[in-house]
Amino acid sequence: MPNIRPLSAELAKKAADELFEKPERLDEDLAALRTWLSKCPHIKARTDDQFLMMFLRGSKHSLERAKEKLDMYYAIRTAAPELMRNRDPEEAKSTELIKLGSAIPLPNTVTPDGPRIILIRPGTYDPTKYTIQEVFRYNTMMADIMMKEDDNLIVAGQMGILDLSGATMAHFLQFSPSFVKKATMWSQEGSPLRQKGFHYVNTPSGFELVYNMFKNFLNEKNRSRQSGLVVRAHSKEHAAD
Repeated sequence: MPNIRPLSAELAKKAADELFEKPERLDEDLAALRTWLSKCPHIKARTDDQFLMMFLRGSKHSLERAKEKLDMYYAIRTAAPELMRNRDPEEAKSTELIKLGSAIPLPNTVTPDGPRIILIRPGTYDPTKYTIQEVFRYNTMMADIMMKEDDNLIVAGQMGILDLSGATMAHFLQFSPSFVKKATMWSQEGSPLRQKGFHYVNTPSGFELVYNMFKNFLNEKNRSRQSGLVVRAHSKEHAAD
């Protein structure tokens, strides 16, 4: 038997129904990933069962897709060192961002088998003090920890709430096309997370420009799925209607 955390009954059913998880195949699939990694000298990967299960579940137990995600998970660290290296939670700015709560995983899910909800609040940080690269490094540190520890996140996916209260044009100007491309590459190709949707609240004018830039970097599959995702903007003007 694989050395992994047992899922709750609700998540085990979701894993079987939506991720095509078959407990009797896990040992074989995990062994296949380890064998493949042993033949990839360019990938210096962890090989414990719980870590590899992230990629199997994030790929709906497609071995080939899991291999692609594992490869990109490590490749992005070379391709975007400004986003993925020097990630020290005790470094001064990282500690400050944690205390500011610019990204917070909410403790409760809507249902026992529901996706993890992440509240993102860019308006909490000063864009003249923190670069978008520093903020993104903090977010990926949090994501890496949660992917290893949060079964709802890996099995049921992630639902984002982007609260733009206090966000200014200075925040939006931090989003260069180069940064957006690398951030999108990480979220689409280099992470086992499955994004279930996003809600945008308190959207100021100018937000559409940043949103459309991100949308332009989505791959064909994710772009075609946009209508199926929960993508809604709730602005102060709408609230007043």
